[in-house]
Amino acid sequence: FNHVTPKEYKPRLLHVKGTRKNMRVREVQLTTVSMNHGDVFILDAGLDLVEWHGDQAGIFEKRRGAEIVNSMKEERNYKAKSSILDGTDDHDIFWDLVGDKGSIGTKEAGGADEAKEESVSKLFRVSDAGGSLQMTQEAEGALKKAQLDTNDVFIIDL
Repeated sequence: FNHVTPKEYKPRLLHVKGTRKNMRVREVQLTTVSMNHGDVFILDAGLDLVEWHGDQAGIFEKRRGAEIVNSMKEERNYKAKSSILDGTDDHDIFWDLVGDKGSIGTKEAGGADEAKEESVSKLFRVSDAGGSLQMTQEAEGALKKAQLDTNDVFIIDL
C-alpha cells in the first residue's frame, strides 16, 4: 500500500502532446521553460492535480489530459483535488511550483503534434550471479529471443 502525503511527495510535470492516433505523455522538467501554448501539461503535486491547457492546445490533448487526471484521482482513492487552468489563469500552487508565466513557449516552440518520436529498444539483464544484484544493458535496437537467458531476469525498455 503506497500512502501519498503532500509533504513527502515530489511534484512532477507531465507533458501531453499529439493527435488522436499519435498521443504521447512524458515527464518533463518542473519549470515553465518546458511548457508551450500548444499542448497540455499536468502538475502532479500529490493530493493537488492541476491540468493546464495551452491557449492553442488540441481537443485530443485536452481529452487525454482529463483521462490522466481522472486515473490519478482514482489511484489516490479520490482524495486528490483537481483543477483545470487555461492559459495564464491564476492558481497559487501551480505557478509557485513551475515558475514565471512569461517563460512559456509558443505553440511552434512545442513542435508538430503529428511528429512521431523515434525510440531505440533496450534490453537490460538483472542478475545476482556475482553475489550482488546488478543490472546491465545487454542489447539495443533490434532484439531477439536468443538474447534471453532463463537464469536471469530481463527488462525491455521500448
